[in-house]
Amino acid sequence: MLYRKGAVEGEVPNFILNFTSSLEYDKKIAKATVKVVIAHIEHLCEINAISTNVCHKILEALKELYDVILENYPNGKFEDVHEYIEYYIVNKLGEDVGGYVNLGKSRNDQVVTAIRIVLKDEIINLLKGIVKFQHVLLNKAKEHVETLVPGFTHLQKAQITTLAHHFLAFYDALDRDYERIYGSLERIDASPLGSAAMVGNTIPGYDRVRVAKKLGFSKIVENTEDAIASRDFILEAIFNIAILINNISRIVEDLILWSIDELGYVMLPECHVATSSIMPHKRNPVTLEIIRARAAKVLGYVTSAYALLKSLPYSYNLDLQELTPILWGIIDECKEILAILSDLLSKIKINEERLFKSVSESITLCFSDLAEYITLKYGVPFRKVHRVLGEISKNKPITLHSVSEHLREKLSVNIKESELKEILNPIHSLKMKSVTGSPNPKEVRSLINKRIRSLIDKESKLSRLRSKS
Repeated sequence: MLYRKGAVEGEVPNFILNFTSSLEYDKKIAKATVKVVIAHIEHLCEINAISTNVCHKILEALKELYDVILENYPNGKFEDVHEYIEYYIVNKLGEDVGGYVNLGKSRNDQVVTAIRIVLKDEIINLLKGIVKFQHVLLNKAKEHVETLVPGFTHLQKAQITTLAHHFLAFYDALDRDYERIYGSLERIDASPLGSAAMVGNTIPGYDRVRVAKKLGFSKIVENTEDAIASRDFILEAIFNIAILINNISRIVEDLILWSIDELGYVMLPECHVATSSIMPHKRNPVTLEIIRARAAKVLGYVTSAYALLKSLPYSYNLDLQELTPILWGIIDECKEILAILSDLLSKIKINEERLFKSVSESITLCFSDLAEYITLKYGVPFRKVHRVLGEISKNKPITLHSVSEHLREKLSVNIKESELKEILNPIHSLKMKSVTGSPNPKEVRSLINKRIRSLIDKESKLSRLRSKS
């Protein structure tokens, strides 16, 4: 162990080393860490802090290591990847040359810089996954602009909407998730390198901004102690991803409910269901159920991350080492969930006949339209109409004749059955919705086109971000 030759000496038993080592989790940031060291050494050479000869030898060894570090990754004996990289250079070049590799930097600034580099790429990939899922939602919406579906409140049929309008509701929730996660890039895109352990280094001419640009950062974390102590950018990313997963869990629950025999609105793809070991007729929604369970795990990630950082004293503590596996865990879960759900929704079959029957079997789904109509045309206070229509809804069966009679008797409103038939017609109900964002097919088509343009802009932005990183 390279570092146990100064103030701390002696061999560490394997069970203790394994307990404190982050080597296993550091593999995720291994290549980024080598990049960080390369940028640092290049700058030391630029400002003549080390000789050109030493610099070239170290850089040559680092670039060689960059190409093979994942394939030849160590499986023990090191505290972390940072110790391994320095060991590799010193072992290859000797201490008289390799011993300069850690001049002016610490594991503290090195690790958080590497985390930020990897996290930027992971966030971009995650955003691309959201965009892909949004494409699927828009494609489904385009197919079902006029497919009627009952809208639910309190898990009870409430009003008539369309499948397209419902899918756009999913889309818009994900849009806010996209914006939150995209916005977090501004806080992630800042370099801590040059902060060293916590107060920077004494090397004349060391330019943190220049090194940041080498690594693709747009700025630096200015205060050197804040740079190495803070992980709120990780907490922000975890929180934002958790909100995304929570929104996805609601979509998943809708799909599970729609697929049950009692509703039968959708048929899930064969590859996303499994049968029972004993009941041959079963089609269990296994991928959706696993997503629902993973959403619960994500809540655990959030709690762990928040608790880990709560009351942690400034500046650096090894507790922070336990945070990054949580970060990579939630990102990996989310990317997988988005991929699975995109595939499922692209292959799902919609039972339009069942949906139409579900909408048309109860005229009460248009009672709120009728209440507005009576208030606006006949000047009867809305609450009074609401109360009378509520009374009607309790008397089964409900027919156009019974509604007409009740309105005449209770409100002195004389509406012909033919007039009622038009008002309570599901298609007419949609066409009467005139407000922005309503399920009126004309409005929905406009919303879809607007979102298609938005997706094109997002993809262009993400491509530019990818080329910078």
